[in-house]
Amino acid sequence: MANVASSAGDCFSRIARIQGFFNYLSVYNHADNATTFPNPNQIEEGSTVKVPDKQMKAFNLPLDAEKKFKIIRQKTKLRIKICMADAAQTPGIAKARLTIGAKKAAETTGTLEIDDIDPMLTNASLTVVLTNPPAYVAPPPTTAGVANQYPPPIVAPDFDDPKTVWPKEGETIVWNLQVGSLEPHTVIRGVLQRLENLGFACPVQKVEDAPTRRAVRTYRRFVESKVAPNDTDAVADIQANIRARHDD
Repeated sequence: MANVASSAGDCFSRIARIQGFFNYLSVYNHADNATTFPNPNQIEEGSTVKVPDKQMKAFNLPLDAEKKFKIIRQKTKLRIKICMADAAQTPGIAKARLTIGAKKAAETTGTLEIDDIDPMLTNASLTVVLTNPPAYVAPPPTTAGVANQYPPPIVAPDFDDPKTVWPKEGETIVWNLQVGSLEPHTVIRGVLQRLENLGFACPVQKVEDAPTRRAVRTYRRFVESKVAPNDTDAVADIQANIRARHDD
């Protein structure tokens, strides 16, 4: 039995490959591993993984005869879902392409999947081509003759930021993905990684500070629709909610 310290980008498929196993379950099924890591794809960097000793197997091989052996290999899959942060809207994407190594997923606008990737690869790319955003619909005009109407009518130019350059139809955006780097939602950095993936600007680190509390407060206000005066704005406050929204 050996103890292995996990590195950034590690999952059990990658650790098993490095240790010379064809099937990640040969490592993950160790009682200590299954208890410590409920999800074999999410490992906190620096965690200790138990690697069992390899067992020799003996077979009787008949002379002048054929003997077939079957190696059970567990494939490593990569799946990406494209959606808005609230998971309820369809983003303005014409098509998307997922690439890792020499493999590409079929172009689509929803879920992209490559069902057999090299677990040693820790970088992928996601390319999306944008569609034209929906046109602005002006609110009903102010009733004639009514002074100080409340609420005041919303006029698009009042909220226009001339410094903002909005994406246009047909433009392409490319994201570089760190495959295997997502840590469990039960640790601080795992929650902050999910916040960043959902579009909430925050530092991805192992400690909480003022910027992380602002990100948590923003998430609670705009996603959970609740902020109480006695909230701590700690990552523990959103662990369960963000796991369900991000991972599921």
